Amino acid sequence: MTTLSQLLFPEQPRDFRGRRWFNITLRSLHLVGLLGAGAGVLFSIEKSVWMPYFWLTLASGSGMILLELWSSAIWALQLRGQATLIKLLLLSLIPQTSWDLPLLIVIVILSSVFAHAPGRVRYYSIFQRRSI
Repeated sequence: MTTLSQLLFPEQPRDFRGRRWFNITLRSLHLVGLLGAGAGVLFSIEKSVWMPYFWLTLASGSGMILLELWSSAIWALQLRGQATLIKLLLLSLIPQTSWDLPLLIVIVILSSVFAHAPGRVRYYSIFQRRSI
């Protein structure tokens, strides 16, 4: 019988043929969505015009999160996963607040920092106090 721990944290991360291209597709859609939503926020365009881009950003980002969690939930224990979950939370606040531009800027900064940070930072777990 498989335990919850084994299900969430398999010995080897789960994978499937075409996973890389699926992730690239999600990431590309995510960037298109961020571009459209960002332009809407930055140039104060009518919300109804840029909301489809916002939803594309949210959906593709959620898809990438689900893909990482399916592979191994260890991702959620690492700073890279936690930063992504924070970005998702901040993104979900954008249509509901007048702080849309500052939130968008923080999201982009977090994305840049964690995309280019060394592995010892991205894979660090505050729970285990070491890279995992």
